[in-house]
Amino acid sequence: LARTNIGPGMLGVIYDDDTVGPLELNMDLRKDSTVDVKQLDKKKEAIGRIEEYLEGWITLSADHYLSTETSSPHLSAVARKLAKLHITQVDCAPKHARILNDIKVQSGLVVAGAAAVGDERWASLCTASLDLAAVSQALIQELSAIELQGDELSFCHNDLQHGNVMMHEASMRYTLIDFEYAGYNPIYYDMANVWCEVPANYTEGISTVGFLQNFAENFPSTALQRLTAAHYLSAKRGSE
Repeated sequence: LARTNIGPGMLGVIYDDDTVGPLELNMDLRKDSTVDVKQLDKKKEAIGRIEEYLEGWITLSADHYLSTETSSPHLSAVARKLAKLHITQVDCAPKHARILNDIKVQSGLVVAGAAAVGDERWASLCTASLDLAAVSQALIQELSAIELQGDELSFCHNDLQHGNVMMHEASMRYTLIDFEYAGYNPIYYDMANVWCEVPANYTEGISTVGFLQNFAENFPSTALQRLTAAHYLSAKRGSE
């Protein structure tokens, strides 16, 4: 049995001897949303994601995230879901800003590497005019000085690419899935991650350097960033 007690709006999956039944915690589990495990084993490679068995629900596509200069109903909906997630208390997760710690660790490795090889060897390795070790050391100091106030540090999803958002087509309800990267982070990181995912297309443009990400044309405009932030704040304050 895999369960989550994080609150409504999450996606849980119940396993028993005979069936696999995905359900949203604020949605009734119906018999027609369960499947036989043996059949699932045969179909999972073609289907790819178990949430596809939820009747009436779809995962968003890259086209859903694309928007006009001033409007994106899907991004606004995701912002409202984020607001509800960010007020959730998850006691089992370490309450520190993981992204800041990760950057400090990587920067520390650069500083340690420079010290280990010596100035002459380091200079030969870093032919650019930028002193990476000095920049990394300064970055560590700046990150260490950051103090997050109150709810600026919250439980975050940290991976809100379009395929990790589901929508019920008939009711236009949304839910977030795939929380393997979730943890405490600055709330600004989660929102910035959503904006950075808008140009990403994870089904097309695959190459040796990754997926197609057309930031020049598809990154949300300033007006759209303000709109999604406004939806986030209104949801967080309990008003629509």
